[in-house]
Order: sequence, then C-alpha cells, then structure tokens
Amino acid sequence: MVALLERKKPSARFWLSYQPPPHQQAADQRLEDLWHWYEYRWPVEPSIRFRKQYLYWTLPRFQAAEYGDRWTMLVSLAQWQLLFGRDLVKDNPLPWQPTQENPMPERVLQGFAGLFREIGTPAPPPQTRGQSPGWPRGRPRTRPKRHRVVKKGKEKPKPA
Repeated sequence: MVALLERKKPSARFWLSYQPPPHQQAADQRLEDLWHWYEYRWPVEPSIRFRKQYLYWTLPRFQAAEYGDRWTMLVSLAQWQLLFGRDLVKDNPLPWQPTQENPMPERVLQGFAGLFREIGTPAPPPQTRGQSPGWPRGRPRTRPKRHRVVKKGKEKPKPA
C-alpha cells in the first residue's frame, strides 16, 4: 500500500510569509508558533473529503438553513462514532484489500455492520395495527413555498 504522502512527482513549492505588527516583540517566537499551527491543518482536509465522499455530507439539498445545520451536526457525530468505534470493530476487508492493524475510518465504516448485528436493536418488532388513518379529511394539502432562482448577469429573471 502506498502511503498518502508518497508521490511520484513532488508537489510545487509553497511559500508562506508573515510580518508581525510593529509593536509586537519576540517576532521570531510568534513566527515559529504560526508554523506549528500551519502543520496542524493537514488532518482537516482529509476529514472534509471523508465527510463528503463516505458520509454524504453535501448530498441532501435542504430548504432551510437550520436543516442543513442539523445535518452537519449528525455527520460530525457519525464521524466521531467511527473514530471511537475503531477498537470495537473487527477489520472486515473486501477480497482485494489488505488487512489493517489500525483501521482508517472507511474500513471502520465497513465493519460497523458486524457490530450492529452483535448489538441488535432496542426497538420492538413492527406490529400490524389495521388500517392507517391517512391524511385528515378536510385539511388542504399545501406545497412548500418555492423561491425564484437568482441568476447573475445582465439578463433579468423572467416572472414565474
């Protein structure tokens, strides 16, 4: 397996510069602190990619911002569960995948099915209750409010 940092062609150079405010003393120490903070940014980018590809963070299209905020919190909680469940899950590789000692979140996600089989469900089995009442009589069905699409450009939007 090729490590993530190994590449056939090295990446382009990335230059950073920092100029402290004139009143600040100990600029060298501040610059060293900034460099260490920059090194800690690397786990953020793979984390965002994992959320988008495997936890479908950007898939749903919600009509209200609050729903998107709730979805983001649920995706974050799911990612933490994968992190904490790493020790509970046995590695369950696909036939072409090598086994991993310390499984990555994608592999932990693959093994969660076995964990859920062991745990079971706290919910009772579904029971038939007869005929469902359906939509209440006399209550009108309303569609959600739709907003016009705003397009940038010289052309004015046509009325809907």
